[in-house]
Order: sequence, then C-alpha cells, then structure tokens
Amino acid sequence: MYAIFEEDRGVNDQRVLELAVLKKSLLLTQDKDFGNLVINLGLPNFGILLLRFGSLSIDEKLSAIQNGFIDSAEDLVNKFSVLDGRQLRIRDL
Repeated sequence: MYAIFEEDRGVNDQRVLELAVLKKSLLLTQDKDFGNLVINLGLPNFGILLLRFGSLSIDEKLSAIQNGFIDSAEDLVNKFSVLDGRQLRIRDL
C-alpha cells in the first residue's frame, strides 16, 4: 500500500493521479476534486474510489470499506466509484 499522506504529502492532485497510474493503483480519497479531474478533464487514472462517510463512526467506516471495497476491488479498476455507508456506486469512465 502507498499512502500519499506519508510518502508525498503536499503534492498537487494531478501529481497524485500520476503516481497512482505509475503504481497501477486505485486511488482512495475523500476529495471530490478528483471527480472533476477524471470525468470532466479526462486525466489518466487507474480508478478512483471516493469515500463519502459523513458522520459515521470509525468502526462503521472500516466496515463500509471492508464490505464495499474489498469485495468489489476488481470491479473498480478504471472506474469512478463512490462508497458511502450504505452503498457502492460505480461509474464507467
């Protein structure tokens, strides 16, 4: 696993996307700006998973990630997906 926060803190969003593509990694984020970069601007990516948990507890967030992401990881490649506490929505890019 590669964590931007730990390895390359402070880089801009476009560089974050570049790093994810270089590493052939799905990008997990809470930043809605990545939707604009990949959907509207068409920047290259390997897949984005936007986490929208609001006020869920840590345990609820971990459970949502485990149930929604881990079981569907292969389906998220080259897609823009949104995971909230109730459902996983997947959009083709």
